[in-house]
Amino acid sequence: KLSELELCIEIATAGLLHHPNDPGLVEAIAIALLQEGRRREARQRLEPAIAQARKTGASPTEQVELLARLARTYKDKWVETRSKAALAKATALYREAFELDPQDYYPGINLATLLFLSGGTGEARKIARRVLRILDRDAPPPNYWSLATRAEACLVLGRLDEARKALRRAGRASDASWRDRGATAAQAHLLLRQLDRRMPSLETLLRLPSVCILQQTGPPPARPTETKRSLRMVGKITDLPKGARVAVAGIESLGQVAHLAGSLDAFEEYHLVLPCPVEVLRDAATRGKQRALIDQLTGGASSIRITSRQGPADWALSATYLRAVTEGTARLKAEHLGLPCRIIPWTHTPERGAATGKQGATAPGLGRLRIGTMDQDMKAILFADVR
Repeated sequence: KLSELELCIEIATAGLLHHPNDPGLVEAIAIALLQEGRRREARQRLEPAIAQARKTGASPTEQVELLARLARTYKDKWVETRSKAALAKATALYREAFELDPQDYYPGINLATLLFLSGGTGEARKIARRVLRILDRDAPPPNYWSLATRAEACLVLGRLDEARKALRRAGRASDASWRDRGATAAQAHLLLRQLDRRMPSLETLLRLPSVCILQQTGPPPARPTETKRSLRMVGKITDLPKGARVAVAGIESLGQVAHLAGSLDAFEEYHLVLPCPVEVLRDAATRGKQRALIDQLTGGASSIRITSRQGPADWALSATYLRAVTEGTARLKAEHLGLPCRIIPWTHTPERGAATGKQGATAPGLGRLRIGTMDQDMKAILFADVR
């Protein structure tokens, strides 16, 4: 089954058969490839399209869009690798785009930011002032990107109070995706680090959602169908962090089903990790109500990952692996969207008949997951340094 991004690439590629080098189609493919982290493929699409646009005298707007997308591939490479060559290439491409259309604030603000981050403070601030004049002169009804651009220009200029006001207004805008807000936060953090300043309220100002890992603490069950009293979850997880919108939860036992069914409706989307296929879990249920809850949970999930097609002999080991997959899935989702990732460990108190949750630390970055005993894993994750 194709993802939405893969489907976009497939459709746009089919369109190029009838409209070779169409700038709009090439740009759509490049955007989708960039969101999947496939920078080299994006460059392979963009470079010949730019050469063709120059040769045929395409409009400045079309050329600017292609140049800016190509610059983005090098900018992303610099953010990931700190390659000076990638930074220089991205800066040169944004400069070319801004010179082609000096009234387009998009390449302008990216040029200002990269110059500032590379130490060219004087020129960066000169361009940032030009960007603010463009925004003030055109004065269209403010949308998310014009407000985010204003905030970024103010950060380059060191005007933190003005940047904070613009970010607050951007956070209230309704025309931005989670990924857009995450990209703005990442850019702001780069500039704040260069300024040697902090803005603790940044995520709150942007109303940035978080990806939550709903992680049960305690030893894993002997089998996924175990229904000991201590695992019969009821009620809802309490104390969820403000801004929780996406959840990833692993179901280790049938006893967790009722609890998660009462908790996951608080999220706009959730993803499940199961120790066995849905039908196996459903067949293991002994009550009709439990089967209905399984159907409710799995039917509402945005995605389901299965860690084993057949039940392994050692379910305790399987549950430990399931927890690792749950954490990895959440971090991948968060990294893709540029969002913070939170661990929400929860436990069950049989006497009170309810589960309690507690907001954990920011989850560690990719590649830092340790697999050992579960107690060690939880301590390593909860107390890890934030990347």
